[in-house]
Amino acid sequence: MRITDLGNIKRRLYLSTIHKELSATPLHAKVPLSSIKRNIWCNICIDLVSFTSEIFKGAAFLSLDGIIVSASCKLRKVFTMKLQPQDSADDYGM
Repeated sequence: MRITDLGNIKRRLYLSTIHKELSATPLHAKVPLSSIKRNIWCNICIDLVSFTSEIFKGAAFLSLDGIIVSASCKLRKVFTMKLQPQDSADDYGM
C-alpha cells in the first residue's frame, strides 16, 4: 500500500505472508501476515491511522494513495471506511 502522512511524506507498507517479522525504515515497512489462513475467504481490516502511527513512530496518516496486489490470490471487494466495522468473528464461530 502507498500512503501519505500529514508531513506529505510518501511511505509504503508491504503486507505479505512471506515476511516472518516486522521491519521498518522511515519510508518502508514489511508487515507479516502470518495469521492469514490459506484456501478460505477472509476479511482483512486495517486501521491505517493507528498502523501508520505505530510503525512510523508517530507519523499521522493522511491518505491511502494506492493498493498493489500481487501473487496468487483472489479479491472479491476492496473498499475504505471512515469508521471501524463491527466485529463479526463470533458470527462465524472463530
